[in-house]
Amino acid sequence: MNTEDEVLKAAIAKYGKNQWARISSLLVRKTPKQCKARWYEWLDPSIKKTEWSKTEDEKLMHLAKIMPTQWRTIAPAVGRTATQCLERYQKLLDEAEAKENEELGLAGPGGESAPSADDIRRLRPGEIDPDPETKPARPDPIDMDEDEKEMLSEARARLANTQGKKAKRKARERQLEEARRLAVLQKKRELKAAGIIMRHKTKNKGMDYNADIPFEKKPAAGFYDTSEEQARITSAPVGQSLRRLENKRKPDEEEAERRKRQRRAAEAKGENDGHQTKFIAARDAQIQKLKEAESIGRRRKLVLPNAQVGEAELEDIVKIGQTGENAKALVGGGSEATAKLLSDYEGLDGARMARTPRTAPQQDNVMLEARNLRNMTMAQTPCWEMRTPPFMLGRGEELVSRAQLLGIKLLLPQIPLATPMHGGPGDVSATPRDGASWGATPLRTPMRDTLSINPATGMPNEEDGTAGPLSEEDAAERDARLKRIREEEERKALARRTQVVARGLPRPARVDVEQLMRDLNIGEEDDDMTEVRRLLNSEIADLLLHDSIVHPLPGTNIPVQVKEGLVTLSSSEEIDESACWASVRQQLAFDAASRTWVEPSSLSAEARIAEMSKEASKAAKAEKKLDITLGGYQARSKALSKRVTEAFNELVRTKVDYESFARLSINEAAAGPRRLESLKEEVDTLSRRERLLQERYAELDRERRDAESRVAVLEEKIMAEAEALNEEALAEMEASG
Repeated sequence: MNTEDEVLKAAIAKYGKNQWARISSLLVRKTPKQCKARWYEWLDPSIKKTEWSKTEDEKLMHLAKIMPTQWRTIAPAVGRTATQCLERYQKLLDEAEAKENEELGLAGPGGESAPSADDIRRLRPGEIDPDPETKPARPDPIDMDEDEKEMLSEARARLANTQGKKAKRKARERQLEEARRLAVLQKKRELKAAGIIMRHKTKNKGMDYNADIPFEKKPAAGFYDTSEEQARITSAPVGQSLRRLENKRKPDEEEAERRKRQRRAAEAKGENDGHQTKFIAARDAQIQKLKEAESIGRRRKLVLPNAQVGEAELEDIVKIGQTGENAKALVGGGSEATAKLLSDYEGLDGARMARTPRTAPQQDNVMLEARNLRNMTMAQTPCWEMRTPPFMLGRGEELVSRAQLLGIKLLLPQIPLATPMHGGPGDVSATPRDGASWGATPLRTPMRDTLSINPATGMPNEEDGTAGPLSEEDAAERDARLKRIREEEERKALARRTQVVARGLPRPARVDVEQLMRDLNIGEEDDDMTEVRRLLNSEIADLLLHDSIVHPLPGTNIPVQVKEGLVTLSSSEEIDESACWASVRQQLAFDAASRTWVEPSSLSAEARIAEMSKEASKAAKAEKKLDITLGGYQARSKALSKRVTEAFNELVRTKVDYESFARLSINEAAAGPRRLESLKEEVDTLSRRERLLQERYAELDRERRDAESRVAVLEEKIMAEAEALNEEALAEMEASG
């Protein structure tokens, strides 16, 4: 109600925004949580209750996509409350759903239409609003019940009392203090009449620094470590004031700043300042308000879009028109064919008064994001039939899935008067290409290279090509260069010789590999090193045979033996059939008509292209079959691989935990008995000390009781003597009277 809101605002103005329990005691049937929610959700003056702007809607939809259901985090960024953000978000989703149903024709006439989301969320008669703190206040009833009237009267009385305690409580305290004072005075009079004079002890309101310790902090009971206090370095604040240690307070700084501004204004204006000193405070207050308003919100600069047609473009259009007229004037006497080749630029005169072309209307980004978020909310899990929710892109009729979003380019705005370009990679007029990125260097064509349509030998190597010399090389320089090349080759050949040949050591003239292997293997035992020694002996025999053939001794160079040695070396090497077939495969092409491998130059271009298309279609069919056959296995393999990885990670974590707890168990088994023994010794020490202290306490208590009994006997004796003296005095007074 309006009355409760006014009482709540008055109570917050008096008690602040922290004492919600005291504030709620002023209202009937209201908890502290409800009072706090009502203030922060509706009554706070900083809450914006205006219409939502498009910028706020876009920011809300963007943040809701990034941080779904985190309205307490989204609200400060948008500048609204969490409830306002949630209600606006639901409203946008409802509008998107209604628009989509309208486009699809799902809204039937009359009773056939399904209830909207707003109708479902609306409260029915008899239902209770779960969030009444965020709704406007209801009008006050004409006839209030007794509880509400009592609440208003009590709130009026409590809010009107601004002095602190109530008057009744103050009067009661004063009455109790006066009764206490009279009782003490009566006691003193009775004791004085009885002859007992008590000395008046004046109560010291301050602190006796000789008897007490100011700011004393008693240590906590028990044992604690003081090594940190001993290591702490404390230096006395010598030469520093208390104000400097406590730092300046903000009001003092503001007051000093205000006085400084007044002093500067007085020095600048001189004598005329006497008439304006009374306006300084008002001026300072106005400046402060302006600063606060500027800090709360700055007006953004108005940013207008650039002109679609600039001055330079207009000049180009005029020049084009003048060029056309000049050309028609030059060929004015020509033939009809010449006149048809020239365009008519007179239509530009009528376009001078035309409006600047505008861009095509864009879609509503807010409704687009609302539809996407609604599709994400209503979608099933990704495992359900392996589907993902559709998303809207540039136009309302284009729906793509989440997986397709990765390959879609950013939509560019439609620029008027721009030259139309081809439709993208799939355009008919575009050159066929592979999956490389636009603007990149064209890659190889695997199928064409496989069919040897573009043989590598027929293409020149641009990198290897060297430009011709600018001048003819001198013969002497050419001979010197060739000599240096020959010497370098000879030096490299000499460096490749074995050490035996290079040093001229003795070696056999003729080498029989089989006999040499038998001689080297004599005396070999069957052990683990037999295979290693055999390999070493084989390598030694090959080196000796190579040196005897390539670097023969003088007088032993027999051509027939050299040929046999080369044949033996070639036969000892293993033939790589795959390498041989690859080299032959690159040089030949398969002819489908003759079913043979022929030279690529003997086939026609049409035949090679047809064969390439046929092979491509076969490869596509085989790829589809493999996708169908192996698709399930690949998915199953990925799932099993993920499960194995997770199980391995869990095993590693479990092993680490097991080792940690095992080490902890060993340490505890070693350190536990020692701690138990130390605790037992400490308990025994404390028990002995407590027993001694108890005995000491019993002894002192006994002495106290003895002292009290002696004091009681002495008091009775003194009272008897006082009564005797009083009786003697009364007897003397009666005798004298």
